Amino acid sequence: MPVAGDLIGPYRLVSELGKGAMGEVWRARDERLDRYVALKVLPAELARDLERRARVLREARAAAAIRHPNVVTLFDIVEHHGDDILVMELVEGRTLSETLRKDGAPTLEVGLRWIEGIADALVAAHARGILHRDIKAANIMVTAEGGIKVLDFGLAKLRDGTAPAAKAPVAAPDRHFALDETMPSEPKTVRGKVMPDHVALDATAGADPSSYQTQAGSLIGTPLYMSPEQIDGSPPDERSEVFSVGVLAHEILAGKPPYTATSMSALFKQIKDDTPPTLDQVPASIATTITKALEKNPAERIPTMAALRDAIALDRRRLFAPRARRWPLAVAALVLAGGAGAAVLWPRSSPDPVTVAEPAPTAVPGDDYVARALQEYDVFYNDKALSSLRAAIAVAPEHPLANAYLLLFGGASDSDRAAAVLAAQHARRQAPEHSKTRALLEAASALIEHGASAARTALTAAGAPPDRELAFWT
Repeated sequence: MPVAGDLIGPYRLVSELGKGAMGEVWRARDERLDRYVALKVLPAELARDLERRARVLREARAAAAIRHPNVVTLFDIVEHHGDDILVMELVEGRTLSETLRKDGAPTLEVGLRWIEGIADALVAAHARGILHRDIKAANIMVTAEGGIKVLDFGLAKLRDGTAPAAKAPVAAPDRHFALDETMPSEPKTVRGKVMPDHVALDATAGADPSSYQTQAGSLIGTPLYMSPEQIDGSPPDERSEVFSVGVLAHEILAGKPPYTATSMSALFKQIKDDTPPTLDQVPASIATTITKALEKNPAERIPTMAALRDAIALDRRRLFAPRARRWPLAVAALVLAGGAGAAVLWPRSSPDPVTVAEPAPTAVPGDDYVARALQEYDVFYNDKALSSLRAAIAVAPEHPLANAYLLLFGGASDSDRAAAVLAAQHARRQAPEHSKTRALLEAASALIEHGASAARTALTAAGAPPDRELAFWT
């Protein structure tokens, strides 16, 4: 059993942060880099359990494959006395479960931002073929700054493209079990013989199916957030996770889950048969989105996590995006798309925009895609816009604004970002002094190399005539 002060590789244990079925989590200090991290350590009694150890390694592979600001970053994996230990980003804050329990439902704007952030993180996971499989409020962290981090890919599964065989419907355990607790993998027995978890509910040769003792381990995930098809024995898929996020979204917006059951059997009935309570306190379009995410029939449900995220994002921006958020991108899109002969400037000496005649820009390949990306960024924020920017770069690899925006928007893959950095550096040398294009390229390069503060300085130092778009990026 680890204790405070123990040294695991270069990491000094400081204090225990929590304990669960998948292990202990400790605050630790990286003595090489002088920073604090989180270490997940298997409990001593499970350290030699091959299945648990395989899950830890699966969590490491899943976490390492996902690069997203709303997913906890995996820094390292170290071996200590034969055990594999995950070294992760230390997230300061409270779990979403604790936050809702103590503070109640957040404001609508904050709630939508949280739901969008959770969905966006899972879009990144699904794009890499990874299902989380244990979405719940206790696995979401609300950071000290009010951001969202998705934790614990310990039940994550890397999809291999094959469809697992359906199992028999799961029987609700009779023993007491917290409805919001992840189901542990417990051994099941057939004729007194302990069976591996993955065959406990299958028709094993020579076994009498009626002799199976169906226990909590036959479920994967947390009962409160399960979809009807999971209860019926189907393996989880992306639509199941849409349902789980729908439950979580209802919980965030209402301050409580959509179910009132106090036993497992009653919960399963509510999930499969009962209509969730209405969200009368939110706009109708948002309530409709949550209702569609909670459809009992997967075929009638919102089909993908990206579609759920985009619907929430659209409503959030429609309701809460400040005018300064929308103006500069709309103006830039019009200039790019239409070759407008005027630029809207915003001098510091005047509170109102003034129009100054400028020569119409010469259209070049990729402009249409860049204009579309700006419009998509304004409404959907990221993935759609990035797709259009990639299309622009496909037809014009050194398009200056396509590469600048790819870096400024954020969220691009490592390979896309590396190529954009090189293209931006080359385009920066070609761009006219004191032009907006030069300013955006300078800012994009500074953002990647030195961070946001340096990017703001670069925008100002470029000496481009001030306008609303540059004010937005600043």
